[in-house]
Amino acid sequence: MPRDAPPANPLDPEAPASRGGASDSPAATRLAQGLSHVVNPLVLPPLLFGLVLAHLGAPLSEIGWAVSVGFVFFALLPLAYVARLWRGARVASMEVPDRAARWRPLLVSVAAYLGAVLTLWTTAETGAALLAALAGIHAGNTLLILGVTLRWKISIHTAALGSFISMLLFVAQTPWPDRALQEALLTPAAVGVLVVLLAALAWARVRVGAHTPTQAAGGAAFGLALPYAELAALGYGGVV
Repeated sequence: MPRDAPPANPLDPEAPASRGGASDSPAATRLAQGLSHVVNPLVLPPLLFGLVLAHLGAPLSEIGWAVSVGFVFFALLPLAYVARLWRGARVASMEVPDRAARWRPLLVSVAAYLGAVLTLWTTAETGAALLAALAGIHAGNTLLILGVTLRWKISIHTAALGSFISMLLFVAQTPWPDRALQEALLTPAAVGVLVVLLAALAWARVRVGAHTPTQAAGGAAFGLALPYAELAALGYGGVV
């Protein structure tokens, strides 16, 4: 996802922190850049859908279909729109470094996510309501992030990974009486280990100069807390 370019004013309280010693440790900077590319918000939703269906005991064909839907609506379509903006010189790069230019890609992403909601709801055989809810929460929370982004910088990377973790945790902690889970793939302990990756990603976003520690932590807190609460509310209401 996009990365904010450091503001010109180093005294700006929202300005990303200095890389502090990046020139002294190029290996650490390369590691941070690699982590930022690998743990990308575009790839997490398809992986989420695949893991959830595997946990529910869905056949491989259904898992592949859900991952494909996630790839098309959560990665391919938003990326294609940003590429169009870049070719038209409307953004400086595929990462959309200008925070003010991000609202269009985020709105297009929301529209694409809603397409995923409809597709998963109407085509999935295993956990259709759950998959649609996961996609719908992505859409709604992206709108919230858009609102935040218009006024303050927040790390989309850490928000996305935090959401990934909290959604997996909800699925791992929830009994699914209509599914025969002989050997559940997801456990709270296994999902909890991903918090270490979240901390590493927050460090990476600060290291590459994309965000301040507060912005990275804010994204992580957003992702960890809100999706879990939303899924718990949907579960309480009998939606999932």
